[in-house]
Amino acid sequence: MSELRVNTVRNQAGTDNTEAGQIGVGQTWQNVTGSRAIGTTYTNTTGKPIVVSITSTAGSSGGILEITVNGVLVVSTSISSTIPSIIWVSCIIPPGATYSHTGDRPFSIWAGIVTGK
Repeated sequence: MSELRVNTVRNQAGTDNTEAGQIGVGQTWQNVTGSRAIGTTYTNTTGKPIVVSITSTAGSSGGILEITVNGVLVVSTSISSTIPSIIWVSCIIPPGATYSHTGDRPFSIWAGIVTGK
């Protein structure tokens, strides 16, 4: 019979990464659409990595969805069709990082895996 071993990895601060730094541990998906705007910079103050997902419906014109983290364009997608479509971008935001939607396409949903609630 084989034995299962779990390796504990500690980060630079000495925190056990098997729980403290994992995305989703003590976190939930939340729709924050009503409190987000294109071009506004936000800061991840949770002390944990978070996931941001931005969705847009395209039907009347094309456009670009982008997420910029600490001034670096991390993910981008575009649509040039007028055919009804759904496009989305998603990425991980490290603790303390700034992030924003820098594209020109209005979003219909902005959600994230965040701490608490």
